Amino acid sequence: MQRKLYVLLGEVEEDSTVVASQELLDRLEEALGRMNDQFSDCMFTPITRTSGFPEFIGVLTTHKPIYVLARTLAEACYPLNVHLALGKGEVHTLETEDPEAMDGPAYDLAGELLYRARRDGRLLFVDTSEPQFDDLFNALMLLVQRTFQQWTERQWQVVGLYREHGRQSEVAERLQVSQQSVSSTLAGAGWRVLAEVEDNLSKVLSDPLSELLGKPQ
Repeated sequence: MQRKLYVLLGEVEEDSTVVASQELLDRLEEALGRMNDQFSDCMFTPITRTSGFPEFIGVLTTHKPIYVLARTLAEACYPLNVHLALGKGEVHTLETEDPEAMDGPAYDLAGELLYRARRDGRLLFVDTSEPQFDDLFNALMLLVQRTFQQWTERQWQVVGLYREHGRQSEVAERLQVSQQSVSSTLAGAGWRVLAEVEDNLSKVLSDPLSELLGKPQ
């Protein structure tokens, strides 16, 4: 049995200066579980950790959730870097329902993209077999990644809470700091520019042309 699907491969980059603690692994597990629940309608198989040092794999029916997946995993694994690849193509041995036991051209493509992401220090590469979409999306992702790379742990925390609550006053209350402190942290993180880029990414991923280009046949 075979079908055109999206294979997601990912890994956390080892760093001799940062110990991969159990806390980090727990954060990764929690993030994967949350993404599997949030995007269950987009999953052909759940995204799960493999036996290697934090590596993960999953098979999706659409490319639509890939940005939120990438951002969530980057946040969960901070300060270690994450590399992700999403490749569209034929997937074989579907009856196993085990992403590690499946194979096919989509796996080969995702493997090549993950190698490129690792080599070039990229958070994410996608290939949906439509160069115009892929080039635009990958370029926007690089801009986002450059922003993420400048963030401190505190900026990740404040931006994450602001996404969740939408009001600086609520973030300030949660962190027991002044609203001015929250505002300054968001400004330092370049939140306004990032929010605009993310809005464009959302449009790219939900646009009818994008949907047509990215839909498995």
